[in-house]
Amino acid sequence: DARSVETGTIAYNAAISACEKCGRWSEALQLLDDMIARRVAPSTITCNAAISACDAVGGKWLEALELLGTMETRFIQKDTITYAVAITTCGWCSEWIVAMDLLRAMCASRIDLETTVCTAAIAACAKGLQSAKARELLQSMERQDVPLNTNACNAAISACEKCDEWAEALTLFDLMTRKNIFKSTTTYNSAVLSCGRAGEWEAALKLFREMVQEGVEADIITYNVVLDALKQEQVGLEIFKELLSSGALDDIFSKESRVLDLHGFSTSLALLIMGHWLQQLELRIRAASPEDVPRVLTIVTGWGKHREAWDKMTMVKEVICAELDSLRVPHRATIIKNEKHQEGCRVIDVQTWLGLPSAPKVQSSQSSESKSKWHSQGLRKSVAES
Repeated sequence: DARSVETGTIAYNAAISACEKCGRWSEALQLLDDMIARRVAPSTITCNAAISACDAVGGKWLEALELLGTMETRFIQKDTITYAVAITTCGWCSEWIVAMDLLRAMCASRIDLETTVCTAAIAACAKGLQSAKARELLQSMERQDVPLNTNACNAAISACEKCDEWAEALTLFDLMTRKNIFKSTTTYNSAVLSCGRAGEWEAALKLFREMVQEGVEADIITYNVVLDALKQEQVGLEIFKELLSSGALDDIFSKESRVLDLHGFSTSLALLIMGHWLQQLELRIRAASPEDVPRVLTIVTGWGKHREAWDKMTMVKEVICAELDSLRVPHRATIIKNEKHQEGCRVIDVQTWLGLPSAPKVQSSQSSESKSKWHSQGLRKSVAES
């Protein structure tokens, strides 16, 4: 009866939604197929959850389009969420043309434009390196009185940053100021990165100072992008000291640390971190007793295969090796194996680096006593012969 059918739909919706939250898209689609085979009518909520499951893992945009086709043939009503999730899924795969087609199809269906679906389309354009399209969408939102928010503006600024259009990024940044739209950490990071790529370090510094003044929290990405923008400018050292004072790098500079992991740092920040790390270690090593001196220090640079946005041109590995050479710190390549993969590293021989005497070998009490006895006998024999 109607009540049992409704109960079945709710149960399937819950199961598909659970698969979506766990990123198990294939199980979600299987449940939808099973639902249809059992003649339990899928609803808009059902299909939205299944499309969301495709979005959750990324890369399943074709499956998302098939689900839209299923909704069409079965006369299941689409809503704003349907299009927003489908457009987001296409965006993950840089399928910005398909995303724009979906947006036009939504408008043709007379579904009111909302901020969420426009933001998804702008983000898809950003992923596809279509900054002009992203800006056009933002302007279209203004013309049609669709509210602009932080996420929509961030997506458009990100598009400009990816296309090396720093002036356009700052124009959008100023738009947010004029419209009193909250500027988040992501907003500032994208704007600073855009200026840094263009060599506009003064503009990048101004944005960073404004960020601090406005009380917007700076994260490690902020320091990566601003220090890379400043390069060798003296003010970069002052900002690095601020980062040290914040305690964000305390784990890296722990007294027991003999391994420096530079993953996730831009080249400029990696250089500053390594310099400070070596300086602190040298002071501790020279003050330590010989048996407490580490034999080697290890710097994990990685292979450069998974570089962040700020490291498109230069690998951390390259600049670290060059800096160690300039400091005349002897180093060699090695590999550290962990549970998932292998890491490229540089190993520093402490004794050679600091010109330290060899550490005394630790011996058992028996061998020490035997060696002492042998030494005494040899010494008496030498004296008798003389």
